[in-house]
Amino acid sequence: MLFKTVFALFASTAAAIPAARAVESVEIPETKSLPVPLNKAKAAAGEQWTVEGLKRYCNPADTRCIWKYHVNTYKKGTDPYYCEYTVYGSPASKTDVTAADGIRCEVFVIQQGYDASGFTTIVPLHPSTGRRIYASFEDWEYANGHTAADKTFNVET
Repeated sequence: MLFKTVFALFASTAAAIPAARAVESVEIPETKSLPVPLNKAKAAAGEQWTVEGLKRYCNPADTRCIWKYHVNTYKKGTDPYYCEYTVYGSPASKTDVTAADGIRCEVFVIQQGYDASGFTTIVPLHPSTGRRIYASFEDWEYANGHTAADKTFNVET
């Protein structure tokens, strides 16, 4: 009896679900308030970069963290670009880095931000081309000096 009641309930709900509708795409209007208009922001055609060997070492007081990794752009004739820099703060492990901080790794300007939900996003930007990736790693991936697994990200312009 219970089975028939539950089945009847599910059957009546299924009939109430509306049918799928076709959706047409619309152009997003340009606006001067955005740094790049949304309808022009795009990923570089199939291009990807990989962050390799990411490590972070922080002192016990968490006032200084050293970041080390490579950015592999897969550009013919070049090796992966090496990045090593020190971030100071309290706590340094959660301190953001902006372009104004002037951190450079070979051809890249580095920015990074920490999110309270437990991850850091590193943005290596190639200033002359505007190409960049948003490489996100969760805290546990590089905790206590462990090397994070290599991760590949789509390049954006």
